[in-house]
Amino acid sequence: MKMLRPRSTRRDRCASLRGLILDIEGTLCTHGRPLPGAIAALESLRGAGLELRFVTNTSAIPPSAVGQRLRQMGFAILDRHVFTPARAALHYLSGRNDRKCMYLVSDAVRPVFTSLEAESDEANIILMGDMGHAFTFHDLNRAFRRMQSGAELVLLQDNPWWRAPDGPTLDCGAFAAALRHATGQTPMVLGKPNPLLFELALHEMALSRAEVAVIGDSPRTDIAGAHAAGMRSVLVGASRLPRDEARSAEPEPFVVLDSIANVPEWASS
Repeated sequence: MKMLRPRSTRRDRCASLRGLILDIEGTLCTHGRPLPGAIAALESLRGAGLELRFVTNTSAIPPSAVGQRLRQMGFAILDRHVFTPARAALHYLSGRNDRKCMYLVSDAVRPVFTSLEAESDEANIILMGDMGHAFTFHDLNRAFRRMQSGAELVLLQDNPWWRAPDGPTLDCGAFAAALRHATGQTPMVLGKPNPLLFELALHEMALSRAEVAVIGDSPRTDIAGAHAAGMRSVLVGASRLPRDEARSAEPEPFVVLDSIANVPEWASS
């Protein structure tokens, strides 16, 4: 496809728009700082009566910590409006009878799952998220052995790396790749672009798919996830994307805007 360029024409806009599901990192903020116009944009959208929910692939901290960080930046956001892979995993696991789990998740996220069974040495599910420096050979080998006995690998997200303040840093997907390679198993991935996060947010909003659009900066996770969930998508910040990623963006977003600051004008027209 051709290079994506910012565009916004009247025929691109959502006449039936009643809600937005917004990505966080790269859309609202970056490295702990709001992007220009982001706080004012959310205030304007909320003032226009739109329901707002927020999704992120962050798997090292719980939704409450994500909400707290956003409020510290100046965003007026409730914890219950934040949807992370941990929330998706809780929903996914709560619906299963065979949920003896091995939890390869951070200490911060582990309390999200206290309503489920305690960790089991006979686990039939390996639940894995970003553990940062806590990842060890012992943990991966323990998971490998359970997978050899038939356990399913469930990933909170599959990002191979992320851009930390001090530079590129390995993420959950890089460690999961070792288990994939050793076992040949394709894991269940609950984070974006899996539509589950978007569907949970949509259900909480009590709106139809036609009434909600997804706003994000990543064709691979946000736009693809919106498409999988049957919702329209708005790509923001396309000029910041690597040229090859922008050129190969599939599916193509419903509309492309310069930044989150342009969303209120689009949404109100």
